[in-house]
Amino acid sequence: MEKMIKILKAQLFLCEKLLELNEKYRKDLLDRTTGHSRDIIAQQEECMGKIMALESRKQAELKQAAVATLEEFLVQKSNKADDSLRNLNERLRMTADRLKRWNHHNHELLQKNMAFIDFSINVLTNTMTDSTYAKQGNTSPNAVVSQKKMFDQMI
Repeated sequence: MEKMIKILKAQLFLCEKLLELNEKYRKDLLDRTTGHSRDIIAQQEECMGKIMALESRKQAELKQAAVATLEEFLVQKSNKADDSLRNLNERLRMTADRLKRWNHHNHELLQKNMAFIDFSINVLTNTMTDSTYAKQGNTSPNAVVSQKKMFDQMI
């Protein structure tokens, strides 16, 4: 039981650290400063590696107790430490949910930044596009509306 508590505490600590790193990464994305992004990503990868190692240890403990989930482990080992283990498990779940939300938001920001970069490159390279109000793909030479330069295109 004590091993499981130590594992969950370590996982919770690392997940909270990941949350902090995600917040820093989001700030970098919003400020469009990428100077620290590599360092942040490296720290995130390090945290994830440690979390995965702890998860392997947790699974080994569950296997040793002959149960498949932590909930089954709690049912099997019901005592005073049970409450602290349940609380740790719940806090870990809540932190993981917050991490998922942060990752989703950061992914959306990255997609928007990439779309902006693509647009900027297209403008700089004089890429041609269909007219805003014309039928898509109408590029025949006799077409009423012809292609425009990307800079003239409303996006």
